[in-house]
Amino acid sequence: SIQLKKVETKSMLWKLTAVAFAATLVACGSGSDVVEADTTTIEGAIVKGPVHKAKVAAYKVNADGSRGDKLGDEVRSEADGSYKLSFSGYSGVVVIEAAADGETAIKDEATGTDVKPGSSFKLRSAVSLPPTGRTFKVQVNPLTDVAVAAAQRKTGEFSAANVEQANAELRSSVT
Repeated sequence: SIQLKKVETKSMLWKLTAVAFAATLVACGSGSDVVEADTTTIEGAIVKGPVHKAKVAAYKVNADGSRGDKLGDEVRSEADGSYKLSFSGYSGVVVIEAAADGETAIKDEATGTDVKPGSSFKLRSAVSLPPTGRTFKVQVNPLTDVAVAAAQRKTGEFSAANVEQANAELRSSVT
């Protein structure tokens, strides 16, 4: 009886932890922060261990599913991996991409040391944004990158429905 309660408690704690983790993975939330009438803000963190000084940019998605024009300016992630992008005049599917260069470092959470990623390092996240003028929370990590790849493999590639389905599948797989 005591053993069973311990197992049930551990199982419940694991499930609660997984739900909290999933919420941060694809938190393409609808924050109510109104910036300017036509300005969209996307903020979150680049995490594979905190990724410091990653080059972070948001991109439109072309009709054929390929990466389109950059939305707004590229930014560098902070020491904790956080970033904030702003742009105007666009709604639809957006890919947030974090890439490395010589300045980028990943904090190894086990040792506390900085690790330099290779020049091919890239993590992505994709969201479908409604009309502008709001702030959205979008995390970028290895699992959101898997969701982007899943959306790309679907018929219709980067349609809003495919992005939403891939993100929903990611959330359900970790809960």
